[in-house]
Amino acid sequence: MAAKMLIRPLDFDVLKGAEWDLEKAWGLGSKIPGYRCSANNGLPAFLSTLRTNIHLSTTDSLPSSPMVPPTTHSLLLNTKPSLLSITTDHQMSTPATTTDAEPLPTLTTHTASTSAEKTAALKLIADSVAQQRQTAAKSILFHQYALAALVLVLALQAYWLSPIALMTSAGGTIMIELVAVRYLTRGYIFAAETINWNWLLESPPSAAGHSRSNSNSSNSGHKRGRSNTTEEPLIVVTKWADEVIGALVMRVSKRERKAYVRAWTVLRRYRGKGVGRSLLEEGVARVMGKAGVKGVDFDEDHANSIRILPPFLNTAFDTQEDRARDVLDEILTAQKSSHRRGS
Repeated sequence: MAAKMLIRPLDFDVLKGAEWDLEKAWGLGSKIPGYRCSANNGLPAFLSTLRTNIHLSTTDSLPSSPMVPPTTHSLLLNTKPSLLSITTDHQMSTPATTTDAEPLPTLTTHTASTSAEKTAALKLIADSVAQQRQTAAKSILFHQYALAALVLVLALQAYWLSPIALMTSAGGTIMIELVAVRYLTRGYIFAAETINWNWLLESPPSAAGHSRSNSNSSNSGHKRGRSNTTEEPLIVVTKWADEVIGALVMRVSKRERKAYVRAWTVLRRYRGKGVGRSLLEEGVARVMGKAGVKGVDFDEDHANSIRILPPFLNTAFDTQEDRARDVLDEILTAQKSSHRRGS
């Protein structure tokens, strides 16, 4: 703006009609404001005046000059707030809309009434049988005899072989051991495949005269007796929302007037949280309410009773089963005490 105001007072007619020689150029200097000075310092003085007029000060106002009057800060700067800042402030001040939190799923225990629930219960039981393979593998790998044999073989290899050959030989030895353990425990996979609708409809034998199955066969099938004196199996499931996380299968023997637990399992990630105990309590309460039932016990040929390995490697399974029987005894004792108080 200052530069335009400096050019405006010039006599453009003089500029057009003048012949541009050196003498006329110096004579033209008298027409330019700020150039009226001696010939020695005329050009530097003019440049100094021009620089002053077009210089923008870093302070709040422009410096005054012969052609530019003093100005205020309000004329040079736009004091209106930025549209961006207005929009940002509006967005920041708008309260965020919150949606209502969804209710947590409920844990329910009831009798399986649909085929989908029964199928899910059978699948959960079959998975629990297949998971026994991992327990059996740990029993073999961490047994004192197995560890001693592995250390002995590795020590002999370290004594006779070079370091490079030892690495290859030791890796092969460990791989052979893992393959052997996998082969010895494959029977649990075959046993899991037998948990189906036919297994569900089979009648449990009486507790007398039956013991835990000990077999080294890869496909050890259980021979279960059939009887017309038993009722339809009772399947109780525990559901977390729509997922079946616990299953209990029981059958009542009319001849013995006793109920047997044929399967009792909970999904692995929900174990140790009291889900299995509540499930067993519900099943016991249902069968004890029937006329003529005087007791509840585990079927000696229940789903998880299979033993593939020799007895000295079944300690983990025996401990789990003893703990389950203790829980059942506690539930029966509590139920009898509540009946006595009610009567």
